[in-house]
Amino acid sequence: MRFLGIITALCICLVLSPAASAETISVGRKIVVQAKVMPAQYILVDGQGKILEIGSNTYQDVVPQVFLNQPSSGIEQPLTPEIYAQYRNFVPAGKSHPGILYKYQAPKAIAKIAKLNLSLNI
Repeated sequence: MRFLGIITALCICLVLSPAASAETISVGRKIVVQAKVMPAQYILVDGQGKILEIGSNTYQDVVPQVFLNQPSSGIEQPLTPEIYAQYRNFVPAGKSHPGILYKYQAPKAIAKIAKLNLSLNI
């Protein structure tokens, strides 16, 4: 008898409860995200402080960050007077622009020797 009462109560709840449904809500608002890229320049140097590459994202003259070998190394170096003198030799004041401003090119004889050593070490 008790079991029959439970079943009856469940049936009444099902009949009296509203049907489940899903609605699609459309929001007509536009979200705008803005970001500002700060002007920056970088200088890559080797272990002796020789400039390997200079890059920029701006036409402005900004103080460059100096990195050892590659920007992703995260090893920032001080902008020494020697590095700054090289930098100004390659990028005179007012001559900055977005892109690679200078890239060291190894002399061809050294490049051929390096390639020969690489092929012998393989």
